[in-house]
Amino acid sequence: MAGIFNYRFKEKYQSKTCVVKFWFGTKYFIWKSLHLHASCEQVFRDLNRKIGNGCKETDLFYKVIQHIKRSRVGIATVEVLYMSDILPDILAFDRAELDKCATDPNCLNLNFDQYIPKWLQNVTANKALQATEIVKTSDTTSGDVISQPVPKKAPTVEKLPVVDADISDIQSIAKEMAAQKGKVNGK
Repeated sequence: MAGIFNYRFKEKYQSKTCVVKFWFGTKYFIWKSLHLHASCEQVFRDLNRKIGNGCKETDLFYKVIQHIKRSRVGIATVEVLYMSDILPDILAFDRAELDKCATDPNCLNLNFDQYIPKWLQNVTANKALQATEIVKTSDTTSGDVISQPVPKKAPTVEKLPVVDADISDIQSIAKEMAAQKGKVNGK
């Protein structure tokens, strides 16, 4: 059985969808979790494996692994920052938190482009008119990056073909269709 990196929860948390901060000493990593307890088990099992086997520089946890090895961190602390059952709210909070941490030297996230796991992809790929996508825009006066929800799809104007026919044409087409249907049914 594979080992697991030691971790503890800062408080008692329910196993719900949330944005968490994994603390490794004084440094931290921001993560989204569908089920908190199961996600922690998987993340810390993967971390333990990557500490022993190493990982590529492009790996999501590369900075975390380097920090753990360099600082000899023995236990991680899990802190829930935001918990919600509304998945777009989770994405929006995560985006805002990543924007805040982008310049923090204590943040161990490899990059600050929002990572969208498979369990959240159906939210961002939603084709409904009410679906929104979080878009980063720059404030030209201060140079700050601002995240704003933007509608993914606008309603289209329904286009019906223009029919230039009188009622007798429509009645004759209906009779012809009924006759064709009768032939198909063997009558």
